[in-house]
Amino acid sequence: MSRLGEEYERCAAYLDSSSRKPLVLVVEQQLVAAHMPLLLDKGLAETLTDTVTDPA
Repeated sequence: MSRLGEEYERCAAYLDSSSRKPLVLVVEQQLVAAHMPLLLDKGLAETLTDTVTDPA
């Protein structure tokens, strides 16, 4: 199981199901949206839209 899967299982075991959605929104805001300008400056947009694949 992946690390993300382990954390998902931990949340399911310890958090009330009504807490999940508000908590996920806060985590996304703090860990992703707050850093989006930096991620885009570092080339995330090009990486996501790059259609060239490396067969190696």
